Amino acid sequence: MFYFIYLLMLRVLNNGSLWIENVLPEDKGYYSCEAKNEIGMALNKIIYVTVHVPARFSTSLQNVTVAKGGTAAIDCVARGDKPITVKWFHGGDLFEAHNHPRADVSEESLEFGIHSRITLKNVLRNDTSAFLCHADNQYGNDQSEIWVIVQEVPEPPGNLHVLNFSSRAVNLTWEQPYSGNSQITVYTIQHKHKLVAWEKNVSQMTVPGDQTFASITGLQPANSYHFRVTARNSLGSSNASDTITVTTAEEAPGEAPQEIRVRAVSSESLHVSWKPPRDQYQHGEIIGYYIGYRTSNSSEPFHYKTYEVLPGAELRILLTGLQKFTEYVIFVQAYNSAGAGPQSLGVSVFTEEDVPELPPGNLKCTSTSPQSILVTWLPIAADDVNGILLGYKILYNTVSDWDEVSAPVESSTEECRLELMGLQKYCNYSIEVKGYTRMGDGIPSRPVFCRTQEDVPDKPDDIKALVVNAETLLISWLKPKFPNGVIKKYIVYVRSLDGGTLLREEYEIPPTQTHYILSHLIAHHRYELWVTAATVVGESDASLHVVQIPTEQVPARIASFGTHMMAARGEQLALPCITVGQPHPSTIWSKGGQLIQENNRIHINAEWTLHISSVETSDTGNYSCQVQNILGADEITYTVTVKNRRNNGSPLPPTDFRVSSATETSLSLKWSAPDDSIYAAEGYTLYFKREFGEWEKVIVQAEDKNFTLGNLQCGSKYQLYLQAFNHMGNSSPTKNITAYTQGKAPIAPTKEDLLATNSTFIQLNVGTWNTGGCPITTLVVEYKLKTGTKWILVSNNLKYTEEKFSILDLNPVTNYELRMTAHNSAGSTVVTYDFTTLSSTGAVVQPELIMWGNYRRKYFYKDPGVIIPVAVITLIGVTFGIGMFLYVKRKKRSHTDSKSEGENIADPHVQSEDKVGYGAADVSQDQKLHQTSSASDTTARVNPYATFRLTDEEKLKAIINDYESCSEYWKVNKNPDSENEGVDWIPLHSLYQAHRY
Repeated sequence: MFYFIYLLMLRVLNNGSLWIENVLPEDKGYYSCEAKNEIGMALNKIIYVTVHVPARFSTSLQNVTVAKGGTAAIDCVARGDKPITVKWFHGGDLFEAHNHPRADVSEESLEFGIHSRITLKNVLRNDTSAFLCHADNQYGNDQSEIWVIVQEVPEPPGNLHVLNFSSRAVNLTWEQPYSGNSQITVYTIQHKHKLVAWEKNVSQMTVPGDQTFASITGLQPANSYHFRVTARNSLGSSNASDTITVTTAEEAPGEAPQEIRVRAVSSESLHVSWKPPRDQYQHGEIIGYYIGYRTSNSSEPFHYKTYEVLPGAELRILLTGLQKFTEYVIFVQAYNSAGAGPQSLGVSVFTEEDVPELPPGNLKCTSTSPQSILVTWLPIAADDVNGILLGYKILYNTVSDWDEVSAPVESSTEECRLELMGLQKYCNYSIEVKGYTRMGDGIPSRPVFCRTQEDVPDKPDDIKALVVNAETLLISWLKPKFPNGVIKKYIVYVRSLDGGTLLREEYEIPPTQTHYILSHLIAHHRYELWVTAATVVGESDASLHVVQIPTEQVPARIASFGTHMMAARGEQLALPCITVGQPHPSTIWSKGGQLIQENNRIHINAEWTLHISSVETSDTGNYSCQVQNILGADEITYTVTVKNRRNNGSPLPPTDFRVSSATETSLSLKWSAPDDSIYAAEGYTLYFKREFGEWEKVIVQAEDKNFTLGNLQCGSKYQLYLQAFNHMGNSSPTKNITAYTQGKAPIAPTKEDLLATNSTFIQLNVGTWNTGGCPITTLVVEYKLKTGTKWILVSNNLKYTEEKFSILDLNPVTNYELRMTAHNSAGSTVVTYDFTTLSSTGAVVQPELIMWGNYRRKYFYKDPGVIIPVAVITLIGVTFGIGMFLYVKRKKRSHTDSKSEGENIADPHVQSEDKVGYGAADVSQDQKLHQTSSASDTTARVNPYATFRLTDEEKLKAIINDYESCSEYWKVNKNPDSENEGVDWIPLHSLYQAHRY
């Protein structure tokens, strides 16, 4: 505080006075004044100065700080001349200690003034305030303001909240709390994982006390954290703020899935399983996995399958549609809502082996001997083996003359050639080759056919020597069971056992003959006979030797041999029964114990050979030939089997040939290949034709068992059949099937939709015709007066694409009929409409029916002036009608009687008016009435467009002959879905020549 100054500063004035400004207490004391004059005399004067000091403070403002709960000493030291009076004021009021139980006031006299003190115990926060110390003496007063500041630790920071956050950082802010009257020096931000207690593992960071925000980094994505803040001042730290919870944003997984396992399930599928990334690296909720795969060492991009996580489901997937026996690289990649994590290391696995998917190529066979065939082929390409090729299997079996499949013989080799040994001589073999792996056999090749070389035949299977008479023997034999080639001849050997000479001892017999007559023999001599067969290779061993003696008496015997005979349907069959005997024996043929009755297919010739022409399945059975005379009897039996066909190397026909579906322009066909055919088809020929059209054909691949035949006519009937073929020929055809493409004849619109009427023209909305599913090709438009009979042709080639079409030059307020004919590939539709043109002013003319209706609403039957005339007119009309009916009937009878019986102009090709193909379903009742009335006219229509008089017979016949002379004039709609089936129509290009619009 400054002293209260009332003295002047010390100055020496010109008049010799001493002036002191701002006198201080130190200025008191003695002052000496000495003066001299001109003569040198001196004058000395001493003056004592006294200084009085008012009450004052050395400072006018001071602070007293004290910790909360402590004792505050509030000192007030006043200087000045005594006595000094000191008073305390607090809050504007005089402070008295007895009113404050925690306060004491004390004073102490000092040499230079007075010291007053207030002692405030156990101070509280609200004790922070200003105390005013007032000092007063007789020379003045002064006052000093003393602030008592109670200090404490800060309060917790408030309104802690998140400014923003990311996957690994959170930005927090808060409000500065009450500082405790001590500057906050630092804030401490603490955080922990949500599931961890504060006492366990807490991370913290600090920021300066003047900063109320912080950025916490180093967090983990998709984790929930607790955050709180404390403040610190010189007295200590505050309590923690409220705790807030923050969940960091997700981040793409930081680790690949674990424990990737892949195993082959089949040759085209792999099973993949895995474990998720570790929890700390998932960085969010894993919602799925990408499974990438491709063939090893491939530059093509990876293929991906997506696996979506389902609660509780195992992490596994089956990869299908893979290449057989191929090494694949597979990785797994997890993803969450933030993206995909790193890929796992690739795992390489082979799909399982499979059988080869293609047969060996270029299969060839060559006969090397009568019992061996060399078979060669090209190896299967490595990519088609689908595994490790262990070798090849060769399957071969004999091919009979019939479609009978024998069990194949199998051989195997690791090479691409094999010589088949131990085969039947001169036998046709079917040979096919297939590769095999550990998993089994692959697809066999198409069979090739080879015949072993010829060899010496076996001996004839049986022999008979029969007596014909005393000089003649009949020798017969059976062909060798194994001819081992083409029999070129038979050699019959004869030797006399009783001496005598023979003209010849051996006879060469043609290969088609199996009996021979030896004549000029000696009666009652014994003769030994045997037969051999020969091919180009050589002669067979001898048959059994038989001995026979020519005699005069000959018992009935049969030279033929009963055996098993096979024939194909439609072939000719001959069962010989060569007989001997003297006297001449009787011969009987029977089947199954019943005598055979000859007919147009079965007859027996003079040599007793049974001939069956065009054999049928019902001809199968046992046929017996019996001979007998008085000396003996004999019998042979043929077992006959009739097969469907003889094997000529061509394939069997397809089975189950059918239409599976149809559209407007296509038919989808299906069939099956017979399983028991030994000759494979190399393709199919599909034959088809539209009704009244020509047959066409298309070739189908052998591998196909279904085919879609396109570019067909809409709504049309087709016939189809199928044949298989190979290099040996065609199979028999399948049965013809009939099918229809979809679509119907056009459907006529209603009059309201079609016609827009004006006074002198009408407009047709052509597009309102319904196509019936098949495009409308042509529209014919005609009209006539309602009361007229002559149709006027407007257009005979109106295109359906024309949306609007007008008929001009009509008369106003006139009744007309409109006839339209629509053609498409499915048929034709004819429809007739009545219409009335408008008046010249465009007004609609009310029909008479409406006027009569208005009249009836007036109850005209109650008006005698109306009902009596009407009754009279009606009676007259009925009488007149009966009279006309009787007259016409009499005239018609007389006209009919005048004609000769042979005179009749009716032609079976000409239809009456009632049968003209207008389409009955589309003709209204009014139209039928109109047609009926027209039938009584003097003209009759052969078709909807040409007219002639019935009496003009020559003109009628000429028109009919014109129609019959051109086949394209008559076409019949055969669409089974059409209600107008059977309606004939005539092309337009030859009609309407006299009625061009």
